[in-house]
Amino acid sequence: MKIFTTIKLIVLSSILLLPGDLYAQCFSPWAFGGAIAPNTPGTTTTISTCNFQEEYSEITSVVAGEDYIITNDIGGCATVTHTTPTGTVVAFGTVPYAFTATVSGTYYIHWTVDCGPSCALDNFFCCVTTIECQSCVITPNIPAGGIPISIGGTVNACTGTFWDSGGNNTYGYNENYTTTICSGSSDQITMDFSAYTFGLQANNDVLYIYDGNLATGTALWESITGNGTVNPGAITSSTGCLTFEFISDGVTINSGWGADISCPSCTDGIQNGNETDIDCGGSGCAACPNCFNGIQDGNETGIDCGPSCAQPCHCTDGVLSGDETNVDCGGSCLQLCPVPCAVTITANSSNGAGGCYSSTVTEASPVGGAGATNTLSFTGTPSGALGNGTLTVTVYGDIDGIGTNLEQYDIYDEQGNLIGSAGATGNFADQCGTGMVYTINLTAAQIDTWAADGTINFDANPTTAVSTTLCGGDYVQMALDYCTPNTNQICGAVDVNLVAVGVGTYTYILNNNFDDGTAGTGWNTNITADYSNPCDPSLDMGSYMWMGNTAPHPRIIETTGLDLTCGGEVCFFLDFATQGNAQPCEGIDLANEGV
Repeated sequence: MKIFTTIKLIVLSSILLLPGDLYAQCFSPWAFGGAIAPNTPGTTTTISTCNFQEEYSEITSVVAGEDYIITNDIGGCATVTHTTPTGTVVAFGTVPYAFTATVSGTYYIHWTVDCGPSCALDNFFCCVTTIECQSCVITPNIPAGGIPISIGGTVNACTGTFWDSGGNNTYGYNENYTTTICSGSSDQITMDFSAYTFGLQANNDVLYIYDGNLATGTALWESITGNGTVNPGAITSSTGCLTFEFISDGVTINSGWGADISCPSCTDGIQNGNETDIDCGGSGCAACPNCFNGIQDGNETGIDCGPSCAQPCHCTDGVLSGDETNVDCGGSCLQLCPVPCAVTITANSSNGAGGCYSSTVTEASPVGGAGATNTLSFTGTPSGALGNGTLTVTVYGDIDGIGTNLEQYDIYDEQGNLIGSAGATGNFADQCGTGMVYTINLTAAQIDTWAADGTINFDANPTTAVSTTLCGGDYVQMALDYCTPNTNQICGAVDVNLVAVGVGTYTYILNNNFDDGTAGTGWNTNITADYSNPCDPSLDMGSYMWMGNTAPHPRIIETTGLDLTCGGEVCFFLDFATQGNAQPCEGIDLANEGV
């Protein structure tokens, strides 16, 4: 525990400044912190997590001839002595500061705000202080079959591991190596760093990777873009060679890298190199078939079909072929052949050649005289008239007359509406002449209204004192004609319209969720998804499918073939990430962000 007093009595010896001197060694009066000097390269030892710039720290086990570097996270000055706190000054300067131990033993490091001339002290800011051995010998640990970057020159290899100069140990200070590794043929070469930790001093120790056998031009990848800690993953050449250039400084070292060497082929039956699928895609192989983009690409033999696509090309040719059980469906086709629905069929002749009603009714003894009524009835009348019909009325007898005194029959429908007249025309020759024929046009709406009960009645009422016995054989005759659909059969060469109306209840043909940690039955997907709800909560309190920011493109989830011939409904939950979430769960306000 560090205990602070409110008052410190500080006695400093006076410092003689000679003409032209700007700085002088500075001593601190209080002892605090200490460490054993590190003897392993790349190891940084913390002296104290809270040194004030008015204290000195003791360092033991310092080795003569080794180079050490001391740091203070807020800067300032360091004065290094050995044997005693006020012993021989070995080094003096602004931190970070490197010094060489002149003798072995115990050293003291005095921490001050500046290096003079005032040698200011401070007990307000807490500093983290460290020491590291720069010159301690690094013993490389290269596993069998490994190739270190320090080998230099050009190496042909398609197996093994490519290492920094230390292998399983750290790399060294002040390194500058350039090494080219080639496949030895025209094949690509890939370095995959993914299985190893990648660590370089941020911004100061840099690895450059070039596509080709020279360290020139624009680097294919460089560690400085990832702050020295981002793993480059798999790097593949387009030339058969990759050139590596590594530079480290004299301040800090780190763990380095490892990378597995391979020479991918577009015919080896596995996805390797920078292929985006098995033996296709990337910089060296033919493009992979998309199977969903509406064009023929990759090794497709038609648009989005065969041989790598799930859909054979014969399933889209419009004929019954291959192993199809019907045209373009069944067998190996993704489309299932439709199963007939439960329907009723009504066939309507589109050209009017359906069933027709035609009937004639005669009243052979009509009742004469004003106010008399003669009713003629048509039975078995169908409704659903396709169009207009006709009522043809023929009358014979005492039907002469002139002026307004015409002897005739007025025709009424069964609802009492006058729909026409039949009789004298003002010519006395009509009396006892030939039968007079009159046609009354009927609309489909009138016919359907009258025929609703299966019977249509018409009344023939004389308008004046018509004698029904004057001529002998007097009569009133009516003929009714109209057409309706024929629901039994249609004969002859006619066009028909078929109307099908489905009947029944719905059933689920695909109904599942992701709660068991899989896509479930009925789905095909090309990626390994995450079902642990890593981002927002689920909408249905269960699990959702999250494809992740490392999943390959395109990301596809597709149902197996479903028969929707009789209709159907598709329902699903779609949840967009909340804007402002941290990566990789941020909202989709940019083109490279997803659902």
